[in-house]
Amino acid sequence: MWDTFLMDLLYPEDTGLKTTVWTLIKGNNKCSARCFVNNKYGRDPGRDDLLVISVSKNPKILSGECKLADEDLKNVFEWIILNHDAIVDHYNHKISSGEFVDRLQNI
Repeated sequence: MWDTFLMDLLYPEDTGLKTTVWTLIKGNNKCSARCFVNNKYGRDPGRDDLLVISVSKNPKILSGECKLADEDLKNVFEWIILNHDAIVDHYNHKISSGEFVDRLQNI
């Protein structure tokens, strides 16, 4: 399981999305940057039903079965592309969580 101390929790009002998103900080992880997207709509911080999505200019679902509407998943991908540089800089410890949140753009 992922260490929640190495993740930032973003609610819908932080992203403009209809679901909660977790972003990963590298820490000792050997994986590339990724986002964890709740399959439930709203302000739910639960981690029992997540999509793992790559952070790239062409995001893809790495694991999980998507239960979001196609348009909502498309918006998640667009949000990741829009915020790619901020997510990657934060993942690689180049910026603080405060600067990360300041740099995020809503969809």
